[in-house]
Amino acid sequence: MSTDLRRQLEGGIETLELAHARYVLLEKALCEKHWQEAVQERWDSLGELILQEPECEEALARLLHRAKVERWRETEPTHARVRELELLRTRLEALTRRRLCMPARSTARLGEVLARLHQLLARTLAPPVSSEELLLHQGAFKLDTTATLLLLPLLCFLPMLLVFCTGFVASGGLWLTLSQLVCSLMIPFLPFVCQMLQRHLSGRFWLTQKRLVWQPTGRDAIHIPLHAICPGGVHLRFSGSVEVRLVDGRQLRLDFIRGAKQLVALLERYGPASRPVASRAGTRPRTRRNSSTRSRAVERRAHPFGGTK
Repeated sequence: MSTDLRRQLEGGIETLELAHARYVLLEKALCEKHWQEAVQERWDSLGELILQEPECEEALARLLHRAKVERWRETEPTHARVRELELLRTRLEALTRRRLCMPARSTARLGEVLARLHQLLARTLAPPVSSEELLLHQGAFKLDTTATLLLLPLLCFLPMLLVFCTGFVASGGLWLTLSQLVCSLMIPFLPFVCQMLQRHLSGRFWLTQKRLVWQPTGRDAIHIPLHAICPGGVHLRFSGSVEVRLVDGRQLRLDFIRGAKQLVALLERYGPASRPVASRAGTRPRTRRNSSTRSRAVERRAHPFGGTK
């Protein structure tokens, strides 16, 4: 696209290019099975897209009017990008309507549809952290493919293991054949089973300067003050899991989460381990020294000539 055309459109091209990138990300999120969580991860992008929608519509209308007046050819690169953006907006509007179960006769435009989507998710997926708190970090479920790869060799050796465990050496050939058949039928379902199990064990978390909020899948949120975490009680485990040990002896595991390393670093920074030792130790030794000093002063006043009893 020429520089003169960009200058004549007064920044409209940049607005459309930025909106195009956000449209693609939002469409990808809405196409996922757990689309609400996917859109929640792009929450800021959705809000910026809603605010930018009137400016985007104006820039698109000006560009279409210019293409009509100047009779741009279909092979013109700028004209092709405009058509691609129109098709993307149409797909995104239809997909959002379907997610919101809106009637087909509704006359709401894309900006209004995205605003309704924002309102719906703000009510249903509102984090258990108030807007007055400073949110340091948040994350959700992350699929770990390592568990699936580890279970594949187990399914391969399971038939022979079953033969030796059952003890039917004479009919071992038949048992081996049947067990191999069963395991071969289970292999295609293994990734799905691992994903469902990991999602059930996982959840969402929010970290502020004062507390850690962990909400397991399908259960109530758990609020943990940072001062209730033991110094050095935060550990990063395998498969993106974080283990938190509390001062009362309880342990909390955040399994299969995205951003586990960053969560551990922030907990070590803002947790009890980051506080000075003097603030945790108290002033009892200083009080003991003051009391001994006062006792020696009393003895000097009682014996002004330095005598001893």
